[in-house]
Amino acid sequence: MLILCLTPIHQSTYESVMETHVIEQFKEDVFLIQHLSMNDHAYHSLRFNADQGYYSIYDSLHRKTIVKTTLPEGWKIEMLTLPHVVYFNQQGTIRKAGTMRLSTRDVTYKITFPFGTSRMRIEEL
Repeated sequence: MLILCLTPIHQSTYESVMETHVIEQFKEDVFLIQHLSMNDHAYHSLRFNADQGYYSIYDSLHRKTIVKTTLPEGWKIEMLTLPHVVYFNQQGTIRKAGTMRLSTRDVTYKITFPFGTSRMRIEEL
């Protein structure tokens, strides 16, 4: 009986930890692509596939995917004004600013990529 009572608490805790991990990993991936664009070459892109629920870092110069991250089941990417393919210049500045949404089962985040040196802003809606 005790196990049945604790299962929903553990599931909720697991989802919260997983959500934090995915958001932090996304931040690190954005930092990685900025770093690669500044220090390697500006042919790296951050590509979003909303239909299949993943994003990837792609090297156009060498024609290969560096990192592919699949979002957990039930998560959704919605591109608002941000293009599906995002590029940063050699100064680490985004070439075309915009906004997207990332939705979990319980929470929606607005992710803004502004012009300038700021990496991005993530707001919980």
